[in-house]
Amino acid sequence: MNESTRSRRPVCRDCGNDRGPWVPTADYLDEPGRQLWTCAPGHGCAVDPPPFAPGDRVRVIKTDERGTVGDISGGWIVVLIDGIEPGHGFRAADLERLDRCASFCDRKEIHTAEPNYDDGSCWSADRSTALNVEPFVMGMPIIFDIGAYREADNTESVVSLTTRSTGHYRGVDFKITADEARRIAASLDHAADLVEGDR
Repeated sequence: MNESTRSRRPVCRDCGNDRGPWVPTADYLDEPGRQLWTCAPGHGCAVDPPPFAPGDRVRVIKTDERGTVGDISGGWIVVLIDGIEPGHGFRAADLERLDRCASFCDRKEIHTAEPNYDDGSCWSADRSTALNVEPFVMGMPIIFDIGAYREADNTESVVSLTTRSTGHYRGVDFKITADEARRIAASLDHAADLVEGDR
C-alpha cells in the first residue's frame, strides 16, 4: 500500500483503528475538510459500553487526582479535575469510580433517589451528649453532637462538632480533621483522668 492510498484509508480518531468498520462522526470534518471516523458499534474502542456516565465522580489512578466525568466520546472520557480547567481525556482503565456517598453516610438511600438532597452532603448518625454542668436553655440541657461529615463534591471527610439545645440554641458549629479529633479526644481523656484522680 503506497502512502497516498494509506492517507485515504479511514482511521478511528479515538483509538487509531485502521482495520474498520467505522462510522462517520457527527463533527464529520477536520480542519483540512476531511471526513472523520470512529469505530462502528461493537468494534474497536466501541465494543463495550462506557463504564462511566457524565456526572460520575472518579479518581485518576496514576496521579490520585479527583474529578467529575464530563463528555464521553469513543474510547475517551473527559474528566473535569477538581480545581483545574479545562477537562482532560482518559481511557476507562485510567480511572476508578468513587462512591457517590461516604462509607459512613446515613442518607445513602435518599441520595440514590435524590443525589442533591440536603445539598448532597454526607452525614453520619451523630453521637450526642447532654452537658449537665452548663446552664440549661429554656429548661433543657445543651447537647453536644459529634459526627462525620463530607461536603458534596469534596473528597475529604471531616469531623463535625455542634452544640444545641432542642433547636432553640445553637452555639459551636465547626469542622476538624480526623487527626485533630484524635488529639482533642486524647486531651479530654487526660483531663478526665485528672478530674477522677482528684476525687
